[in-house]
Order: sequence, then structure tokens, then C-alpha cells
Amino acid sequence: MSFLGIVASIESALGTQNFTLGSIVFQDTEVPSELFWGGYQATETYRQIGGAKVVILNGYYDQPLTWSGIFRGSAALQKARTLDAMARSGNAYTFSGGGITRKVVITAFQASYTNCGTVIPYKIFCEVIPQGASAS
Repeated sequence: MSFLGIVASIESALGTQNFTLGSIVFQDTEVPSELFWGGYQATETYRQIGGAKVVILNGYYDQPLTWSGIFRGSAALQKARTLDAMARSGNAYTFSGGGITRKVVITAFQASYTNCGTVIPYKIFCEVIPQGASAS
């Protein structure tokens, strides 16, 4: 485990980090050492003769939230199965972690069954639903 992973585990154990997705609470090594988030401002740029240009702003779009971690212990397989079912459902869930809260849909979930299901590394990808919009 990396130094950042150890720090994240200690902070999680002390209760300084809270990562949740729907009803799933991520703890210890389940909490990612990295959470990728951000987005972009969609624009259209029209260049004009003489070097002038017009920039039209079309709105901000969040990039998908992505992270990974490791489920450990006797509940590891059940947590992985629950996230798999959540991804298959296509339902919207509230994500909270890393200082952000977003409504998301799980677009991909990957898990690796190891050590008889007691150690399961995972990756998850979530599409952010814009405020005021709904998942169809």
C-alpha cells in the first residue's frame, strides 16, 4: 500500500473521511486514495477576419467521477455484489466524498475476486447528473 493509501486508511479510521454511494459506506481500504472529478465548459468559438472572435458558452459539464479501492473481510463479496446490482439497476444515487456531493448513475463497476472473496479490488465509474435533471 502506498503512503497516501496508509494516510487515507488512518483518516478513515479516525472518521475524518466519509465516502458514501447510496446506502454503501466506504471504510478503510475501501476509501479511495484518489477521486477524479472536475469538468469542462462547453464552448463554440467563431474566428473572424482581423483576429477577432466570438466565444459562446454552452454550459458546464461534469466529468464522470472515478475511483478505486479494496474491499476486505467477510463482507467484501457482499459489498461488491451490492455495487454490481446498483450499477445494473441504472438508478440514480447520491455520492458524497472528498468534499463533494453529487447525484450520480453508476455507469461501470469492476471487481476482482481474490483470496476466496475476502479481498476484492474494485473500480467504479459514475456519470454525474446535472442539478435539475433526471436519469432516464
